[in-house]
Amino acid sequence: MTRTAFNKFAARLQAAHPAPPRPRASDDLKQDEKRRRAIRQLAREFEGLALVEPLPHSWEVHKCNAVWKVITGPNKGAKTFTAINEAGWALTDSHPFGQYPTGKGTAMFVGLRLDALAEIYLGLFEQGLFQVIPDERTKKWRAVRYDRNDPTKLQAYDLAYREKWRDSPPLIPRRWIAGSIGWEDKGKDIPRVINLVNRKRLLWFSAMGRPDQGTHYQLVLFNEEMTSAEFYNEGHRGLMQFAKEDDARRPHGLWPATAQVMNPEFAMLCDKAEADPHSELVRKFEMPIELNPYLSDKGKALFEDGLSDEQVLMRVRGIRPDAWRMCYPEFDPAVHCCQPFDIPPDWTLIFYADPGRRHNCTIIVAVPPGEKHWHVCDGFDIPGGAEQWAEALKELQERRGRKFERGVFDQQMGSERPPGDSNLNVAQQYWNALERAGVQVRVRGPLNGFFPSCNKVDDREVALKSAMHHDEERGVLPQMQIFAGRFPEMEKQIRRARTDEKRVDKRLKNDKVPHDWLDCVEYAAADRPRYSAPVPLEEHKHSPVVEYVLKLRERARRRQQERELASAYHI
Repeated sequence: MTRTAFNKFAARLQAAHPAPPRPRASDDLKQDEKRRRAIRQLAREFEGLALVEPLPHSWEVHKCNAVWKVITGPNKGAKTFTAINEAGWALTDSHPFGQYPTGKGTAMFVGLRLDALAEIYLGLFEQGLFQVIPDERTKKWRAVRYDRNDPTKLQAYDLAYREKWRDSPPLIPRRWIAGSIGWEDKGKDIPRVINLVNRKRLLWFSAMGRPDQGTHYQLVLFNEEMTSAEFYNEGHRGLMQFAKEDDARRPHGLWPATAQVMNPEFAMLCDKAEADPHSELVRKFEMPIELNPYLSDKGKALFEDGLSDEQVLMRVRGIRPDAWRMCYPEFDPAVHCCQPFDIPPDWTLIFYADPGRRHNCTIIVAVPPGEKHWHVCDGFDIPGGAEQWAEALKELQERRGRKFERGVFDQQMGSERPPGDSNLNVAQQYWNALERAGVQVRVRGPLNGFFPSCNKVDDREVALKSAMHHDEERGVLPQMQIFAGRFPEMEKQIRRARTDEKRVDKRLKNDKVPHDWLDCVEYAAADRPRYSAPVPLEEHKHSPVVEYVLKLRERARRRQQERELASAYHI
């Protein structure tokens, strides 16, 4: 190879393998790191939680530190938006009022069905929860804002430049998610488990399923009402505050809902919030559709025009359906309840029983000689069968020291014959238990000793309404009087009795809502208690058969004692 050819070959090698670059100065590295930090900062300024702007009335929800925050109101009233915003702050440990525990924890999200979970997931982890626009002065992106002078309207600039609106970035960006998402149905955006980098675990459930047992939650969010009490009971238990969690940073439950199915747990929380507006357990917040500036006036009007009168009350006015479907709207504890007092010995006593398969409810009604009122003075609701019921009734009778005038028994239940038992029906079994316990009744009825209750619900309702009727102007007082403070469950059942949505002339049948106390009061109203001179108790004597059984039991008891003594002394 000639020298010229070698020189050309060497030149090609140097071109293919250039010399290593000169190490960069430390100043250059610092500038690069500073540039990367600036880019990260700009990116975080464009994240959803940095841009979101709650509505003025939503701030009351965010400031509240009660365990449960119930958000009610019509459709499109910004209930879900407010709850998602609150959840985003809680999950990223960035709540403006620092109300949630930080660091490792678990959150539970529950929807009536799986599809309802997609709304929460998309609001938290996908773009488009709200709209953003470049600011007219700074040119930076910000949320489309309400007018500071009229919060029910949007700012004039934002309305004039709708073409500049864009979907907001996600509240919680991808950098917060640790690993991959566990999907229930990825095509429908329904997650099952999501882990965050701050060691928070997000669990997603349908209310048609079953909750996890024994988990402690930092956040529970129910999307709309549910048909089962399991998730509320488990969620409320999971929110129990640990000693390490002070009152300033405690677990919280969020429940945005438009009341449509009259969920008992949702109604209970609303009632407790209304009874104590400053309760630490629960606070209720209204989200009227009129205060949502992101809906046009025309859109609101067209939405209302397309609904029935009942749907307008519920979906537009935000009025709970139980407010206009109450069976006894006239019930007022201030009018129909009185302070407890000692029943005089000359008043008549009558008991009304509503037995169940697992527990028995009974009330005692006292009637004065003038029959001006009838008073619900005693009662019980205990588990067990006929024997336990008879013993509880005997205790009440001995306290009063006189015979019951008569007893009224559930006619339908009393006529049934439980499978596997003797040929005796339920009423006969309970009457026999009364005799064995020594409960004394002056007048026997046609239902195996009891008087049958009114079996028609409509007639009972009319009777109870008549007993509640009062007119202050005319001096008409109600016949029914309940001892105040002794029957809170009875008062609750009277207030919660509702008509059926499909048949407004019929009472709603819901096996999950108890009504045994209400049934007993309706039995009394339909029976129209009358006065009769009471008869004192007689010395109780058992029938010959019962006496023979008791003697056998006593003989067996003595023999057992003799065997135990003999064993003790090695005889």
